[in-house]
Amino acid sequence: MFSIIYLKLIEMFISISLSLIIILCVLNSSSPARITSRCGKPGLPPQSKLRHISPETTRFDDNETVNFVCPENEFPHRGQTKKCVNGRWIGKQAKCGKIFSL
Repeated sequence: MFSIIYLKLIEMFISISLSLIIILCVLNSSSPARITSRCGKPGLPPQSKLRHISPETTRFDDNETVNFVCPENEFPHRGQTKKCVNGRWIGKQAKCGKIFSL
């Protein structure tokens, strides 16, 4: 008699455990994890700096946009903005030019 009750308890425990596993799997599959990429530092002209970003920053989030500032006495030539998209920087190659006075 004791063994029948014991077996029924084990069977009930296994049934409840399987039900919980199925519920957890269904809950997890309804909201899949989003995998995002990150970018390293963008290629910038010599002596230029990223605007409003610490020089120690080495990683940038997907869809993050950065702007650069040219050194004093130089002006930006081409794009000043780059965007991190799927782990790659998108935008024209940044350049700075010298200011000449006539």
